[in-house]
Amino acid sequence: VSIMVALFAAALFQRNGLGRWILAAFGALLVLWNLNSPFLRVPTSKGVKIESMRYEKWNAFSRVTVDDTGTIKIDASAATHIEDLGKLRPDMHRSEISALGHSIFSPPADEVLVIGPGGGRDVLHALSAGSKHVTGVEVNPIIVNNIMKGRYEKVSGGLYLDPRVTIEVDDGRSFVRRSDATYDVVQASLVDTWAATAAGAFALTENALYTVDAFDDYIDHISDRGIVTMTRWHTGPRGETLRLLLLGAASLEHHGVPAGQARQHL
Repeated sequence: VSIMVALFAAALFQRNGLGRWILAAFGALLVLWNLNSPFLRVPTSKGVKIESMRYEKWNAFSRVTVDDTGTIKIDASAATHIEDLGKLRPDMHRSEISALGHSIFSPPADEVLVIGPGGGRDVLHALSAGSKHVTGVEVNPIIVNNIMKGRYEKVSGGLYLDPRVTIEVDDGRSFVRRSDATYDVVQASLVDTWAATAAGAFALTENALYTVDAFDDYIDHISDRGIVTMTRWHTGPRGETLRLLLLGAASLEHHGVPAGQARQHL
C-alpha cells in the first residue's frame, strides 16, 4: 500500500496525459500481486525467521503469524499456541498452574470468562475441568476469525465453534464493564504485548487490565462463589506477584473486606 501511495503521489507531479497514471497503475498491480502471492515480506523480526512461518496477516495494530509448530505470535513477541479440542481429556487442567483456579473449584463452574484466550489454552482447561460454558474475549480479530475459526479451524478441532464456547472480539476490560452477566471464574493469563514498549511508545502507560479499578470490575461480575484468577511471570519476590496481591487487596477493601483481612480471600 505504501508503494502504491508513493507512486500515486509521484504521478501527480508528472505532466498531463495518460502517461502520468502509469506509475499509479503499476503500484496498484504490485499491491494486488503482493496480496495474492506475497513477495514483499518482513524477512526476520525479533529473531523469528520467515522460513518457519506458515501464515501471516496484518491489521491496524498488529502483525500476526503462525509458525510450523502451531504457535501464534503477535508482533513476533507475544505468543499463544493453537490448542486442539480433539486432545481434550478430563482433568488435564490439573497439571497446569494457570488452571489452579479450576483445580480448587468444586463443583465445576457454570460460567467462565477468559480474557485474552488467544489460541484457546485457558478455554480448553476450563472445559477439561467440567465448566458448562466458557466466554472468551479476544481483542485481535485475526486470531479469532482468520486463524481459530478460519484457516486453522481443523487444527484446533473446532475449539472456538464448540457449543460450550462463545468467543467475542472485544477489549477485555470494556467487555467486563458492559456485561450484565456474572461468572464463577474470571481468568486472565499473561495478557500482554511488549510491542509498544519495544518501540518506546506508551512505555509508562498503565495496562488497563491490571489496575484497582479493573479488579473492581472483575469482582463486581463474579457470582457468590466466584473467583478471579490471574497468571503472571515469576519475576522474583517483589515483582508482578506482589503487585497483583496489592491490587486484589485494595479491591477487596472496596468491596467491604476489612483492612488486614484480605489474605483470607487470596
